[in-house]
Amino acid sequence: MENATLLTQGTPWKKMLLFAFPILLGMLFQELYTTVDTWMVGVFISQEALSAVGTVSVLAALCRSCAIGFSSGAGIVTGVRFGEKNYAALRTVAWNTFALLAGIGIAVSAGAFVFSRELLENLVAVPESLLPVADGYFKILTLGFVFQFFYNGVAALLRSIGDSRSFLYFLVFSSLINTFLDYVCIVGLGKGVEGAAWATVFSQFFCAVVSYWYMYRKYECFRFAVGAERVSRAEMVEILKQGIPLTVQSMLGTTYNLLMQRLVNSFGVAMTASYTVVSRVEGYLEMPVTTMTTTLATYTAQNRGARQPQRIRQGVAQGIAVSVMTTFLLSVLCFGFPEQIAAFFGITGQSAVYCVTHIRYYAFTILSFAAYFPLMGYYQGMGRSYLSGISSAAYLVLSLGIGYIGKLYWAELALFVSKPVTWFVIGLLNCLYFFAGRKTYNNILKRGVIHEIM
Repeated sequence: MENATLLTQGTPWKKMLLFAFPILLGMLFQELYTTVDTWMVGVFISQEALSAVGTVSVLAALCRSCAIGFSSGAGIVTGVRFGEKNYAALRTVAWNTFALLAGIGIAVSAGAFVFSRELLENLVAVPESLLPVADGYFKILTLGFVFQFFYNGVAALLRSIGDSRSFLYFLVFSSLINTFLDYVCIVGLGKGVEGAAWATVFSQFFCAVVSYWYMYRKYECFRFAVGAERVSRAEMVEILKQGIPLTVQSMLGTTYNLLMQRLVNSFGVAMTASYTVVSRVEGYLEMPVTTMTTTLATYTAQNRGARQPQRIRQGVAQGIAVSVMTTFLLSVLCFGFPEQIAAFFGITGQSAVYCVTHIRYYAFTILSFAAYFPLMGYYQGMGRSYLSGISSAAYLVLSLGIGYIGKLYWAELALFVSKPVTWFVIGLLNCLYFFAGRKTYNNILKRGVIHEIM
């Protein structure tokens, strides 16, 4: 296993940074081709088309959350097997992962395609003027959902054995392909937003095929022969046990975004265009945090399999420090150049005013998020994924409550402050829970995840 990384040895923060850097670059390229879509639609088509694409992205993310949740759950199981050096069991988990993801992926793709217009109209509350464009764009995107399930599965399995570099290369190439096809379809052929959708689908297909081919050729434990492998009920149950809470957590996050999009749409097209850009900016700000969360999940799972609780404690502390420091640097840039960011995406007038204000509210308050969210990876690696699900549910309720109720009294301000206030409150509660394991609440939380290693 040439590119596999054993995270159970060496200085924790150094090992995690080496593991995390390719993941961060991969997320960057994923965000880049989403940004390219957004930029080209806003600059070369229209601001109304930008609003339509923005409203669709939240529904696409809801479907994608199933792929991320179940594949991440499988990655936790294989990470433990890798830490135990039980390669036969690792192979069985991997086979069952693809069997599960294939079935779910086909079902999600078919359902989203058939009910596209109903979902956009009733669930996202897309304005009538944007509905035809949004429906056409989303229908094409649904054809690529099954590929997302596939390549997310490959990515999770590779990460579980410590290989975070290989998948980066596939994302880089697929992002470049997507960028090239975006330009050809939108600018060269004049296909509008549908051209952007086809470019995305093709790049996802490329990433799925090439990444699986590489995994099959590179790692013997991931070589499957049709007819020779069997579905294991025990391993499938274990994958579902870890995957369902992570899927629920992921879907809670995207459900939150969907309901927030409804709130945004209620302020009009100007706010919708602004929020589309702000969402792209937030995606970049959250990248270091999400990267460290993913890293801590694999790091914790491997060290849990190797039975090294002290090393897990060190990794959690060092991982959070890295998350906060890197996010701070990005926050400085965003706070200093919001006008330039708005202009880059081609939005003007009231949309630009909303955008600048919104970015400045997020810039430094997101440090609260950077300080607590990596704990979700720790919970997942310890096999207690439901704790991250509970945290996500609390986040959804509090933030939406501030947004929807606050709108009645503070108008746009409620939208601007809903996430910052929620980041602080949920972060504080998570930190209290984590440190309570070593202090005051030892008896109350003695069955909690913290006390398994603290």
